[in-house]
Amino acid sequence: MCDVDLPLSYVSIAIHPSSNPGIGGDYLGSMTFLMATLAALLLIGHMVLRMHENFVRHSSHKRASAIMAALCTLLVLSGSAYADALPELHVCGPHDEIISDGLIKRISENYSNQYNVPVNITCVNGRKALLKMLSDKDSKADVVILEEDYPLYNLTGMKALMKMGLIEDYSYLYSERALMITRAGLGITSSDDLNGKRVAVTDQHMPGGCLARDIVNATGLNITKVSVQSTSAQLDAVVDGTADATILWENIFKSNSKSSSDQIETIDLPEYKMDNFIAALKATPEKEKAEGYIDYLQKALSENERQAQSTFSAALKAEA
Repeated sequence: MCDVDLPLSYVSIAIHPSSNPGIGGDYLGSMTFLMATLAALLLIGHMVLRMHENFVRHSSHKRASAIMAALCTLLVLSGSAYADALPELHVCGPHDEIISDGLIKRISENYSNQYNVPVNITCVNGRKALLKMLSDKDSKADVVILEEDYPLYNLTGMKALMKMGLIEDYSYLYSERALMITRAGLGITSSDDLNGKRVAVTDQHMPGGCLARDIVNATGLNITKVSVQSTSAQLDAVVDGTADATILWENIFKSNSKSSSDQIETIDLPEYKMDNFIAALKATPEKEKAEGYIDYLQKALSENERQAQSTFSAALKAEA
């Protein structure tokens, strides 16, 4: 999530429908094609038999068999062309783990299987680089995931796309919390309590790498920076006592095996939460599919959030 002015780099994730798609969307179109293929087979079979009889009378058996094989090959190629012509949905977003290897990727796989639509997710390192890529006239993006704005990094993603006329509107998709991780028992409850403390930071050009550094700089507090080489090393520094605290995005923290250590405590920093939104590009040739994908994604994420809240409430009742 740390936006730096680096050359454009990205990872593409190609999601293809399984061999057994669910009922819905383009599945009906596939069934129609199969029925048409069967009808064509019957018709061609009848024609070939008649041609075969004529060729047997007027030509050699080899020539008749060759023409029959050619007709069958033509039918197979037409079926292959249909499969290759399935319209692909291009989704572009930041290199957040929830997109590249998390819940959004899994929901997209379910959507692809259910509606028989290939989905290509492009995760771009650097949100400003993503914005620049979308403004390119050759962009193939159908759907974009981006922040509305984020003052800490001077980002204005969706607002900028609206201003450029690339989207008509956008709607909320998910939030990424900023978490302060501290040594257990230090009594730190907010970023103001970091005054005089040691804070692990990294200045590396990687997703999430500069969050702690930039928040510390924004607070103007008197802290001692403990420089490390990665976001995982930031957490290691707190766990082993080299640092008193650090700040990480929630998805990076939760993906670390040491996130459950009893040596640490976590404090939410709501003032640094990043809300992410989703929109269909005006220029997409797949407007209906793009809107259907957005609706599917939002409903699935909402249901996941509802289930998570239910589980959390049940856990609180059990503790009581």
